[in-house]
Amino acid sequence: MGHSAQQKIGKAFTPHSNYKGNFFVIPTLELESFNITYALLRERSVATSHRNIIPPKCVIILMISMRNLLANKTFREAIVLVLIAVVVFVGLRLSIQSYIVYGPSMQPNFVENQRIIVNKLSYLFGEPKRGDVIVFKPPFNDMNYIKRVIGLPGETVEVKEGVTYVYKTDGSTIIIDPEPYVEFPSERSYSRRTIPEGEYYVMGDNRNNSNDSRSGWLVPEENIIGEAWLSIWPPSHWGFAPNYHFSASIIQAFNE
Repeated sequence: MGHSAQQKIGKAFTPHSNYKGNFFVIPTLELESFNITYALLRERSVATSHRNIIPPKCVIILMISMRNLLANKTFREAIVLVLIAVVVFVGLRLSIQSYIVYGPSMQPNFVENQRIIVNKLSYLFGEPKRGDVIVFKPPFNDMNYIKRVIGLPGETVEVKEGVTYVYKTDGSTIIIDPEPYVEFPSERSYSRRTIPEGEYYVMGDNRNNSNDSRSGWLVPEENIIGEAWLSIWPPSHWGFAPNYHFSASIIQAFNE
């Protein structure tokens, strides 16, 4: 069969120049001659005692189909576009993420069902600052919380008659009064709480309806997901998230 098969397919397959050891090449493939080509490969394999090196027909078809696809310029461009899209998607997921606000604890600045974008890279090279709104996981469950940073590591926080006092590590005290993001100040007083290293004291802007550090828990630094960055829904709240970097106008400072 070998001689007659070679006459039928002509130059479509040249076994001496394209089949070497365990590697074979089919330079052209025509559907009507594929069975003859495959038979020649099997015959050559038997003649050279390499019976197991010829893969099934479906594997050969798949390999040649992939080769033809890769030779197609449009297909290559599509592959490149898909790879770029994947890289961009992964990059965005690692750097920003959208969240929906549930509950009243951050009113009036964040409302029920408000959609926000959180910057997950904000604290990659820095630390949270007083006044930042952060999204994090509390130490007692796996839910995502949103609160405002009030106390930093090493400081002591106290709330007296609705006024927030922060006792700093250098011995000075800052009184955050008024707090521009708070509509209704706290109706209760809360005893002093010293913040260990690597943890943060947080409060909700809705001081009378918020589960926060006044209840006795703090936020470990490793639990912080990122900083609230943009509000994208509803339209009435479009814009940058209301993070406040405290200035002398809202902080009264004095030495004890």
